[in-house]
Amino acid sequence: MNKEYVKTIREKIGHDMLIFCGAATIVYKDNQILLQQRKDSGYWDFHGGCVEVGEKVEDAAKRELFEETGLIAESLTFFNIFSGESSLHTYPNNDQSYIIDIIFTCNAFTGQLPSSTEETLALEWFDMNHLPDKITSKTRNILNQFIDSIMRKDDLHQLIYDYELAIANRTINHVDTILADCFIEHGSSGTIYNKNDVIEAFKHFKIDNEIQIVDFKIDIKSDTLILATFKTIKKDKDAIRSSLWQYIDGKWQMVFHQGTKTL
Repeated sequence: MNKEYVKTIREKIGHDMLIFCGAATIVYKDNQILLQQRKDSGYWDFHGGCVEVGEKVEDAAKRELFEETGLIAESLTFFNIFSGESSLHTYPNNDQSYIIDIIFTCNAFTGQLPSSTEETLALEWFDMNHLPDKITSKTRNILNQFIDSIMRKDDLHQLIYDYELAIANRTINHVDTILADCFIEHGSSGTIYNKNDVIEAFKHFKIDNEIQIVDFKIDIKSDTLILATFKTIKKDKDAIRSSLWQYIDGKWQMVFHQGTKTL
């Protein structure tokens, strides 16, 4: 943040409470997280600082990341906003601050890590399951939430993939419990099917060639909604497909599916 701006405000209010908007980034790859050891406290932390007047939050996160690590973020993904009593902080010089943190994640970046910067003692990659001990409770809480979200996404990715593959090949024997009562499918032929139509079709389906799924991705829209996109391959009948999965009564059910044949 513009140090002259902060200095001007501090000259007026002294050590009294000052509210900031923080922008920070969790950098990760291959189940590792990049942390910096801060010069002002010696604690390990992710990378960020305060948004300057008139600056976009995303731009502030990218700027701070470059200043503290030398890395250039190719893209940022919004993670969460953290506020409350845990965001109250008193610096070594007794300046009191309330920092509302807007956290992004990044796993696409370029650049080389320096051994240290003006604000850091060290930069080091840590395994997600073996974080350093010297981390504040606030930082550890945020990192744990991030790690949980990564693990959860991996589990859901496999679960939804397995369901989609079994449905595509009609090898699932409980399709009635996987499809929601409100299920609708827009078929590649343009026909619209409901849950009962699909259940009936399963009774008469004969497997000739196994269908493969490639380019499978999920996008977790919320705690109860997932978008799955993928391509199915079967002889000369390739199709691009998408499904919506909703968490209903303690289980994931498909509520919508659409297929489009490729040329």
